[in-house]
Amino acid sequence: MRRFIRTMAVAALVLAVVLVTGAASAQLFPQGSMTPEPMTPGPGPSGATAITSGPGDNLFPAVSGNIIVWFDNTTMSVRAYDAATGWSTTIPGNNTYAVVAMRQVDVSGGNTVWAAVSAATMSSEIFLYDIASGSVTPLTNDPAYQMSPSISGDTACWNEIDMATGKGTVYVYDIAARQGGPLVRGNASGEPAPNQIFPAIGGDTLAWFDDGGNVSGHFSLNWLSLSSGNSVTFESSSNPVSPPSVSSDGRLIAWVVEVNGTPFLYMADTVALKAGRVTGTGAMPANPAVDGDFIVWTDYRNGNGDIYLYDIQSGQERQLTSDRAEEAFPDISDGRIVWMGNNDGYWNIYSATVGGRAQPTVAPTGFPTVAPTGFPTAAPTGFPTAAPTGFPTAAPTGFPTGHHPEEPNHFA
Repeated sequence: MRRFIRTMAVAALVLAVVLVTGAASAQLFPQGSMTPEPMTPGPGPSGATAITSGPGDNLFPAVSGNIIVWFDNTTMSVRAYDAATGWSTTIPGNNTYAVVAMRQVDVSGGNTVWAAVSAATMSSEIFLYDIASGSVTPLTNDPAYQMSPSISGDTACWNEIDMATGKGTVYVYDIAARQGGPLVRGNASGEPAPNQIFPAIGGDTLAWFDDGGNVSGHFSLNWLSLSSGNSVTFESSSNPVSPPSVSSDGRLIAWVVEVNGTPFLYMADTVALKAGRVTGTGAMPANPAVDGDFIVWTDYRNGNGDIYLYDIQSGQERQLTSDRAEEAFPDISDGRIVWMGNNDGYWNIYSATVGGRAQPTVAPTGFPTVAPTGFPTAAPTGFPTAAPTGFPTAAPTGFPTGHHPEEPNHFA
């Protein structure tokens, strides 16, 4: 079954919009009025803990430390869960509809970002939820289509899609300074604007795919140091078939490319300026995530989606799930792995650690029903019009241009 292998065509992204309702609370979550609503974990793979259970689908999780976020297709909401305490919350939507699709919600520390459609304007915007204060802030206010948010520390990024041309532009936003703007590559006058898609951020590194204004539509991986403004383009003859993932320290990037009809998992080291292939010809990887010394991904080599892990230090690959149920869209943070699995007839969220111990030890126990007040009605002002400076026009000398599909290149 290949239902979760995605292409990079933005127009093919199927979106379901959902009304977000509910509130926030407990421990890391702000204190407030709460109505306990215990969830009973359902069956799951050996060594994993079910975070949610049916009926209804829970989809596309993201994780940062102890905080796990996902889309709930029954309550039509974004939900967050603190694995250390067992408390969960439904993030208040305030008349917005969450976009339930891959890479439309992300979390870092105490902040969550997601894409949602305004019920008033029906435009897609990016929203920020501060767990500590319980506040929700719109980061955009634009008639263009906003999607694919990513966050690391105090920096968020997303894609803005021009509905007339179908081209994407990457935006970067400084949460502390409450300002941001477009990431514009320095093109000569008269050259076509690049199509930038699927940004992802980790630490100081922002990664995205870019066609460089090439009318052929070929995309290359690009990454940028936010502190220095210097960028690198990894030229490859193969097109990517999954969004990139950046490790929390910004050093590693993982993505999937297709070579002669076969998908391969690749990894780039932004410090050593090396890139190479992780999986062989027998694998069918999709939708990787990377953090620390590990890459996780969905693999369809056995006829259905299973979760696999690659240990970068040892160069060893390990299959984490092996049942007949579909498992897909994993994420990883500090050794905690989350994914969505269809183990009981519904899509639910599962968690495990790299060592195989079931996580978390505390089951979700309560959902507050009162939303915090003070939802702002306008996006922050102060978006700069200038792009970051210091963009080089060529990749560093000696940067590899790709590897033959029959020649694995594992990093040690």
